[in-house]
Amino acid sequence: SSSTVDPNPDNNDATADVEVAETADLTIVKSHTGPGLVRGQVTFTLAVSNAGPSAANEVTVEDSLPAGLTLASVSADGWECSTVDDTVACVLTGDLGPDELAPPITVVADVHPNAYPGVTNVATVDSTAMDPWPDDNTSSDAVEVPPLVDLALAKHHTGVAKVGQELTFELVVTNHGPTPDPGPITVTDPRMTRFWITLEQGVVRVQGHQRALGVTTQV
Repeated sequence: SSSTVDPNPDNNDATADVEVAETADLTIVKSHTGPGLVRGQVTFTLAVSNAGPSAANEVTVEDSLPAGLTLASVSADGWECSTVDDTVACVLTGDLGPDELAPPITVVADVHPNAYPGVTNVATVDSTAMDPWPDDNTSSDAVEVPPLVDLALAKHHTGVAKVGQELTFELVVTNHGPTPDPGPITVTDPRMTRFWITLEQGVVRVQGHQRALGVTTQV
């Protein structure tokens, strides 16, 4: 408006359409229960929440298992999940409102020897709503995997045993796996006290001639 007379007042008003984008701060937290035992299973739980301020539409979660883990099962009420190899993709069947927590997703994985000594599982969440704080859209869960070994010991001697002379024994330690043994490995021979020990390529060589108290050594 103005104090000056406007001969054409019809264009003194203007309107503009403003599109307001929905924003939703999604967060995903991945955790597991129980140890990651080789030839056993580990159970992961994926928890998704929305801090708002808008509702999140078409919320999707993806979880790709790392090498050493293979998918055993997935269960999730309120989600539609599909799997390709060892990747899980889930879509929430409804919107996730502000300050709401989605039903948990449970992923069970088989643990294989190549998971030793540990693996990290990563999951992500996304939606059609813009997320101005995307740093918490990814969650990593580190799983320690202890060794599983099958040790075997073989002992034999070389030469002929003669009174008053040394007799050489050879002790061979073998690991049949399925994982490496981080050591130390203890070898005990209860019949020798005087001995010399060498280790070459997994072979423990013990030399001695007295048979009395026990002997313990570590490899």
